[in-house]
Amino acid sequence: MTYEGAKGKTADEMATVFHFPTSTQELRSEYQNIYNTINVGSDSYKLNTANALWVQKDFQLFTSYADAIKTYYDGTATNLDFKKDSVGAAGTVNGWVEDKTAHKIKNLLSPSDIPPLTKLILTNAIYFKGEWSEKFQKQATQDKKFTPSDGSAYNVPMMEQTAWFQHADLGDVQLLELSYKGSPVSMLVILPKDNNLASIERGITAEQVTGWSAKLENHRVDVSLPKFKIETKEHMAADLKQLGMPTAFVGGIADFSGIAPVKDITDKLYIADVIHQTFVANDEDGTEAAAATAVMMEAGNAAPSKPPKLYVFNANHPFIFLLRENRTGAILFTGRVAKP
Repeated sequence: MTYEGAKGKTADEMATVFHFPTSTQELRSEYQNIYNTINVGSDSYKLNTANALWVQKDFQLFTSYADAIKTYYDGTATNLDFKKDSVGAAGTVNGWVEDKTAHKIKNLLSPSDIPPLTKLILTNAIYFKGEWSEKFQKQATQDKKFTPSDGSAYNVPMMEQTAWFQHADLGDVQLLELSYKGSPVSMLVILPKDNNLASIERGITAEQVTGWSAKLENHRVDVSLPKFKIETKEHMAADLKQLGMPTAFVGGIADFSGIAPVKDITDKLYIADVIHQTFVANDEDGTEAAAATAVMMEAGNAAPSKPPKLYVFNANHPFIFLLRENRTGAILFTGRVAKP
């Protein structure tokens, strides 16, 4: 949604980082296809995503921008008073996020995340809950040793079962696909054989995952998989700048002139921060996952303030997991597990 209003160098950098197609209409069409496919609803599993705009009450968006967000992203705009009531604004946005994520993502924003210069907040939320096609029996779960990349070892609850799975042994990595009952979503577990995830992570791409997935075959596999729960909250401005889109974060230089009229430099939007919060829980019955992202946009010609502390999931990580929507190929969640 932020990219919809970007122009010039700002748009070029964002398109490169996120690998967007050059055609705006192609991007809109593909997003609509993914959004509509995901949100069809089912009695067997829960999967939904939602978008919203939150606008300072005296700040006027272009009608064309608001209409595009509504038409192509199903995102409605709501006016709030960021200047005088940051507490109320944070509560409203957080309430929307909680509702859209079955109350798994709480307190995405604090009032301090909404300074008086805030003009626009863009939010996205996603929620998934599914049961394994082949559930792990609780009585089979036992405490067994788990060894991180640093060579230390400790006991964790390890789920176990032997069954037929989509599996591939590619030499340096093994792949295991776990399906969910009645769901187009599956979990792909990528396990390096030498317990050195860093070497795999450095080179992993969406194309590589697609190529690996094509090698999956139906094998009988003795599976040992730790139970885990991950809860993270990240301020991602520094990461996005490093990836190659610094211009979007520079006040007076960023070009989001497709979002709102610019009468003078004090109306010129830039991204002040991007906040992402995630919840993933994996047990014998299945997986529950939720995530929400808020893009905080301010206006003015001053460079943004020093980014807040970047929170890092600081551990060695023995395996990666991906949650994929197999009809569209969209990766809904990706994560790495070190200490289940």
